[in-house]
Amino acid sequence: MECPPPLELLPRELIWSLIEQAPEAVAALRLSSSTLRAHVDQYALHGAAIRLVDEVQVNSLGLQACVDVKVEVPRRMASLLELRLRLRCAQAKRILKRRRIDDRIAYYFTVPTFHPILRALSEAAGRHIGRLSLARYGPMPLAEIDFMWREKSFRKLDVELEKANDDDAKYVQNTIVTHKVDHLTWNASEVGDSCDTVAFLSEMAALVRTLYVFRIETLEDIAWAPLIQEMLSKKLDKLHLSTTFDRSISYFEQFDTISTDCATALIEALPKIRKRFHFSTAFTGRLGGIKQQRPFICRIKEPPLIGMKQKTNRMLIISHWSRIDEEIVPERKFDGTSFDAYFS
Repeated sequence: MECPPPLELLPRELIWSLIEQAPEAVAALRLSSSTLRAHVDQYALHGAAIRLVDEVQVNSLGLQACVDVKVEVPRRMASLLELRLRLRCAQAKRILKRRRIDDRIAYYFTVPTFHPILRALSEAAGRHIGRLSLARYGPMPLAEIDFMWREKSFRKLDVELEKANDDDAKYVQNTIVTHKVDHLTWNASEVGDSCDTVAFLSEMAALVRTLYVFRIETLEDIAWAPLIQEMLSKKLDKLHLSTTFDRSISYFEQFDTISTDCATALIEALPKIRKRFHFSTAFTGRLGGIKQQRPFICRIKEPPLIGMKQKTNRMLIISHWSRIDEEIVPERKFDGTSFDAYFS
């Protein structure tokens, strides 16, 4: 009579612990024996306290009741996530598209908002994800599919909207409070009259530590200097303001950014906050000699040229010396859907 493999003799708790230590081995374990297969499947259905997912990106498709979804996971977690999805949704294997990106695996699919794979993904992803990225092109409220992340913990939130309204601002604020988000990226192509941008940005500064605001050229009649000073006087300690950037033209022809007078006022006022902050903004103006106020450093970052064109926006940076070399906003793309040039 053959002895069962040593692993099969272990208590369930120890086998589950081994799976958490080596999630890349779940496929091999399931092939080893029916007993181990049962243990692995039980873990996939009821366990997984570890974080599996680095990022979930959800992109609503205009007037259609459909969403593009991308899920990024560390490569070693991919087999476990796939198993958790397949056990919850029989159609997952047929729907999922898979692509390797460096040391991660990205899964893509496009489905109606009522498709069962969305709830299956919500359950399979576990309680913790690294980042949630939402993009909406059309009238669908963000809250319509928030069952996907309602019970999740995440620290970073990216929001891209074709047109932002007051309901969007309130939803984002509530999401930040509920999920304890400390890093927000806000990118609105247009801001409706009902959305009080100044109040929204001021409230965000009291809630998050890092805030990236894109397309500031759409935000008119804002007194940026006092607003930025107020924001960095709150919880916020890293702020980046950017415009839409078009590589086909030079930075002299870019959209309006903060004025030279505003930049001068900020260089004078921000170091008086006496806090280790990092501030950067797209800036096309020209400044004379910049008076430094230690321990803060003010500088203009000139972008490299590609031929006769600039590669990125020219930047004004005002920062505590200990943070001057921090990455601002590296560019990335939402591969496979309509997400555009993107964030850190």
